[in-house]
Amino acid sequence: MAWRHLRSESRLFEQNFSIELFMTSLKLKLGLASDLTETTANGLGYSADGSRSSPPVPTDQRATERLSPISPQFLFGYLKYDFERLKTLQDQGVNMILYETPLESKSARFFAENPSPFAAATRTRFTTLCRDLSLRCYTAPREVPYPDLPWPDHSHPPAKTLAAYLTTRLAGDVKGCRK
Repeated sequence: MAWRHLRSESRLFEQNFSIELFMTSLKLKLGLASDLTETTANGLGYSADGSRSSPPVPTDQRATERLSPISPQFLFGYLKYDFERLKTLQDQGVNMILYETPLESKSARFFAENPSPFAAATRTRFTTLCRDLSLRCYTAPREVPYPDLPWPDHSHPPAKTLAAYLTTRLAGDVKGCRK
């Protein structure tokens, strides 16, 4: 198992490493870069608040193939084991929900229509385990509240958007939540 973890982590590093991002980080550490906004030619720069501009949503199949994970980020056996542990907590009276974090609206529509085989298998496993174990689970919606707010990237919604989305899921179940 340790070998699999090391292999997966090294492949993730290879997939995410960029010499441009490394050089930008080095320049920042050395005080040679004065402006963090869009500091590299490929848009990998970060703003002073830590946000960055995301690249556009891929429009052709070759782009989505390049974005596909090299190997699964988690194993379905572990997912089942973790969900069974959550079921035990739920049976002991812990009130919880499991949810997929919403994606930015354009990305959500694109990936809903063009899921990778791994993404489709993961969602199927997620919903099947939730149903079989009677857990309260929600898949990510295609549309989100406050879609015009700026997103730092495609998979991290602004706090106001995430709060509104979760409030609709929790309304009526938790004291203090309103519809």
